[in-house]
Amino acid sequence: MDGEKAASAPTPAGADVVDTAQWVVDKSAFTNYLGLQIEELTTGKCRSRLPSRPELLNQGGIIHGGLYAVVADHTTGVAASTCVTDEQRVLTVEYKLNLLRPGDCDALVTHGDIIKTGRRLIIGEGKVYGERDNTLTLLAVSLFTFAIVSRGNAGR
Repeated sequence: MDGEKAASAPTPAGADVVDTAQWVVDKSAFTNYLGLQIEELTTGKCRSRLPSRPELLNQGGIIHGGLYAVVADHTTGVAASTCVTDEQRVLTVEYKLNLLRPGDCDALVTHGDIIKTGRRLIIGEGKVYGERDNTLTLLAVSLFTFAIVSRGNAGR
């Protein structure tokens, strides 16, 4: 996963920033399959939601811890993508994830925040919360480094 700003296809005409970010999520087969939803997006900040469902649970009946990494990476990557130009994209080059407690919840709500944007790298923080009965409980914290690359050189 790379938190890319957009696929090579153009974004939908007249879309607002949240719709455009959701369009990017929907274009990714993996995040679309998971059901990840972008709820809020401003420059350097993104909030997403992943509703729980049986396919996302581990053998203990709670959300699989590997999904914490997925939603933190993608949500923080979308936040990072708001800090680059249309000719650039961001790619995850490093992250650290601390799992704090199990995800016995109805949904994962993730906040991605950009700490610093440089010429070549962007540093971001992701926090994954479990939501149950309209209450959020912190489940994981993460720190990300994203490389800023030109769209033509991505993946090389």
